[in-house]
Amino acid sequence: MKTVLFMFIIIMSLNGCHLHLKRNAIKEFLPGVYTRHYADEYTDSYDTIEIRLMTTAGSDGYTITSGTRFEKQTDEGKSIHGYQTKRWNGFYEAKTKLIWIPSTGKRIYFDPGKNELKIGTQPYKKLR
Repeated sequence: MKTVLFMFIIIMSLNGCHLHLKRNAIKEFLPGVYTRHYADEYTDSYDTIEIRLMTTAGSDGYTITSGTRFEKQTDEGKSIHGYQTKRWNGFYEAKTKLIWIPSTGKRIYFDPGKNELKIGTQPYKKLR
């Protein structure tokens, strides 16, 4: 009986370590620069998302900077160029493995296997 209990404790400890390492791998993936390109008959845009840790290691707070460069065509054929920058603060939720941005209600989902993040349904590829 003691052997079975001992083996159970070892298996549970290893399983807990595996989950902890997996969580850390996702959290380590978060900081970086992500980009996407969108084009249709009226719009051509490039979006960039930069995610940075707010403070030293151990923090769950992140600064998210979104930059969009766009070119729009009007019905008259006129080209309009522009650039927008937005900055938000977000918090990593370990349970759901995403960043939540309280001011907008947005959630940022991460997929290290695909090397991307998603805001809504829009995928962004990680550059670095």
